[in-house]
Amino acid sequence: MPLEFRGAFFMSKNGIIKLHNMKTNWKYIIVILVLALLVGGTVLDYLKRVNEELFFISQFPEKKIENKETTLKKTGTGGQYNEFVYYDGEVIVSGKYQESRPGSLGGNLLCFYPDDETKHLIPRDVDLFGNPDVRKAWFCFDDQKEAKSSFGINDEEIFRDITAECIEGDATIKIYDYVVNLMQSEVVDTAKLKEIFTKEPYINQCE
Repeated sequence: MPLEFRGAFFMSKNGIIKLHNMKTNWKYIIVILVLALLVGGTVLDYLKRVNEELFFISQFPEKKIENKETTLKKTGTGGQYNEFVYYDGEVIVSGKYQESRPGSLGGNLLCFYPDDETKHLIPRDVDLFGNPDVRKAWFCFDDQKEAKSSFGINDEEIFRDITAECIEGDATIKIYDYVVNLMQSEVVDTAKLKEIFTKEPYINQCE
């Protein structure tokens, strides 16, 4: 049966095609197979890791995304210009209690500065005169006498030492009756102390 040569093929009269120069074709085939194996292996490895992570997460169904907003509930406003915003509920915060020497700016007030882990529990309005309230989360105790007694702070004894400009210590506490003061001046938020869970001794030095 005569064959007609056409480039890389031999064409017979009955239309049967026979490959020619298979050496070159096999090179392409091998390259394609290697790439397919590499890509396929990468995909399978990725799917395996995803499946393992999903399985790990499924073992802890109770774990949820932490809510980064306060759990205190706004109950109303007060003051001549509605500058006071009242909140109901209780929260537990950790951080530093601090008091400066009487007579200094902000002195004689026992205040609390929540740490990064609990500062989101302090109410900060998303609309403070048209803008979010980005003021630092801190407050002073509304019941100063009771709070100082609970912390074991005696101003007369502490500040008898003329080198003591400020005292500070770590603590974890529960507060309630939080009041935000919206006035744009030297004012502070207040809260009542309900319970002290942990308290480190204070030092005569503040950050």
